[in-house]
Amino acid sequence: MFARNSLASPRRLSRIAALTFALLVSVAAFETRALGSDSIPTVVQNGHTYVAVEPLLRDLEIGYDIEGSHLAVNGRSYPHALVEIDGMSMANARDLAAFLNLKLTDNHGSLVFGQPQTPAPSHAEAPPDSDLEAVRAQLIALLDEHRNAQGVGPLGIDPRAQAAAQAHALDMARDGVLRHVDPDGHTPFDRYHAQGGHCRFYAENVAWYGLADSSRAALASAIAKLDSQMMAERPPDDGHRANIVSPIYDSVGIGIAVGPGGIFLTEDFSGS
Repeated sequence: MFARNSLASPRRLSRIAALTFALLVSVAAFETRALGSDSIPTVVQNGHTYVAVEPLLRDLEIGYDIEGSHLAVNGRSYPHALVEIDGMSMANARDLAAFLNLKLTDNHGSLVFGQPQTPAPSHAEAPPDSDLEAVRAQLIALLDEHRNAQGVGPLGIDPRAQAAAQAHALDMARDGVLRHVDPDGHTPFDRYHAQGGHCRFYAENVAWYGLADSSRAALASAIAKLDSQMMAERPPDDGHRANIVSPIYDSVGIGIAVGPGGIFLTEDFSGS
């Protein structure tokens, strides 16, 4: 979530944004080992296997930086908030392996982190026009339902916000990083202004779904789940929901892109 006109502080923006990421994978494993080392602490919750990040990275001799729930490795931001379990910073095992470009295999009930794989070429694309427009229309209908339930009017389409949102979704998908500020230091409003947009209020929601399937059905399902997560937020960590139902915004632009790291969504709201 990014909001112009001080809807939230930058620190809160980063923390809130981390809460909307979604990776829906499950593994049947109860122990994780790294390159033949002693066991790395793991926890299985709701079908997801979480691995202790610091012991694993130390064992793999990978440099890292952790600040709160944020992990950075070699200048790359891990696109999830770390989860604190039993006093340890933990991450979904399969997602962390993908981020570190490590091969992960199941060896008789144990997940084994193997040697780095050859990186895939950086590639991102928008869904086919017909699918993109269909999924955008579905999402706008959902946004308007939420707003109507709060007694707020529907959203129009802001073509400049849409161009900015689509470009940012593609940028995130190419790098596999969820962010509001791009590598050139441009904020959401900077990108909107570069498209020729002018407004008094502007806000951005970004979200990620760990699925590289670009079929219309998969896109529609992923976007609906991300929307549901945003609307399930509760104060004080409800920045995405607040943007969606805020009466100060009257238009929206939606960007959707698919890359090796999954589906990336950008919602840019504008208000005159």
